[in-house]
Amino acid sequence: MPEIALTPIERQRIDAAVAEIDEVVVEFFEDARPALSCEEWDVLVTYARACIRRAVEIGTLLHGVVDSQCPNAIPYPGRGRDVFLREGLAAWRDSFAPIAQVWKLAPVVELVPGGEKRVLADVATLEVMAANRVFGSLDQQCATLLGWGR
Repeated sequence: MPEIALTPIERQRIDAAVAEIDEVVVEFFEDARPALSCEEWDVLVTYARACIRRAVEIGTLLHGVVDSQCPNAIPYPGRGRDVFLREGLAAWRDSFAPIAQVWKLAPVVELVPGGEKRVLADVATLEVMAANRVFGSLDQQCATLLGWGR
């Protein structure tokens, strides 16, 4: 089985993006802090941080798969790189928990204003913000791929 590893440069980009977004995590959930105990707050913030790191790491690996296969790959109409990246990450999210004791999150989200929908939406927003820092925005990625702005 082939070994998959992130290069030191990729790891550095990931760590920098995650560190930058880490400052924003607290801001996103600050309104919920008074309703949560210290342990509940830690569960929420740890979950959000783990999701962000996971999204960027798996995203980097999925980008690597596409980049290594694109010269030989012919995308189906309406499919291709963006769909593969989005669905690959979604499949990972649906298959693996970001933290060992993810079950502790259920009572926490009940206490957060907006509940589960709000927590998941905020975490997804933070994941996109981190991914934009590592990969560039979707518009920037398309421009690079199509050779615009050269």
